[in-house]
Amino acid sequence: EDFYKQKIVWGEISDRSNFALDNQDHFFVNNKCYLMSGDQLEYLFCFLNSPLCEYLFSKIGTTTGVGTSQWSKFTIEKLNIPIITEDQNKKFILFASELERDPAIKKLINQYIYEICDLTTEEIEFIESQ
Repeated sequence: EDFYKQKIVWGEISDRSNFALDNQDHFFVNNKCYLMSGDQLEYLFCFLNSPLCEYLFSKIGTTTGVGTSQWSKFTIEKLNIPIITEDQNKKFILFASELERDPAIKKLINQYIYEICDLTTEEIEFIESQ
């Protein structure tokens, strides 16, 4: 049943976070491809593709041995993803729906994530410089 629901999909080996939000019942068959279903998927999609997530993942994730990150399910489950309110989630639903039409929204998404995490300007600059 989860294959027919909205889901986040990603490949395990990638230099950067590379998550996709699937609303069209696609099926992905590969031992290096994962899917996630559940609640607040638009928020998770935005968070998982953010520079903050890439930074956090770099501290807990593993690599292939040549430096490429392995975005494995068990490591992603270890990420400390902030809990958000329903009002905040509504904003991420809007962001995710507009992202394909307007890639510039990615900057707004990242700023909103930093705000939710209560990051300072210095912390944001550090994360974005990594």
